[in-house]
Amino acid sequence: MSNKTILLKRNTEETSVEVENTLSFRLAYAIAMRNTSQAELAAACGMPPSNISQYIVNKTIPQIDTVKLLTEKLQVSETWLMGGGKPTDIDKPDPIDLSSEERLLENYRKLDKQGKDFVIRLVETAALMNENQTLQLN
Repeated sequence: MSNKTILLKRNTEETSVEVENTLSFRLAYAIAMRNTSQAELAAACGMPPSNISQYIVNKTIPQIDTVKLLTEKLQVSETWLMGGGKPTDIDKPDPIDLSSEERLLENYRKLDKQGKDFVIRLVETAALMNENQTLQLN
């Protein structure tokens, strides 16, 4: 059974939503869907194959510049690779017409109550820090 078949089987029969929306699953899925290998992707990105393997088994998480490189080589959007959208949205581009504030609000709406409370506290803290910094400069 090929990797592609195994991944598609995992995607439809065995995998929970949480797993489908992880970078490790999406990376393995994209590699299979692009008919490439971990070694080929690693070579295209100029990194050792062990890096790709570690990302897939969730041993390490790639830095943002590495994520950008992976998405470029696999021709997938950063949003998709990082778990946004549905697993089947592999070929949908990132939305580019939303302002930062609109993206923030869109993502905020996806959070549960605990996540929303955390974001509110975080933004309030950042605003206070900014206000204190402005007062010190004057």
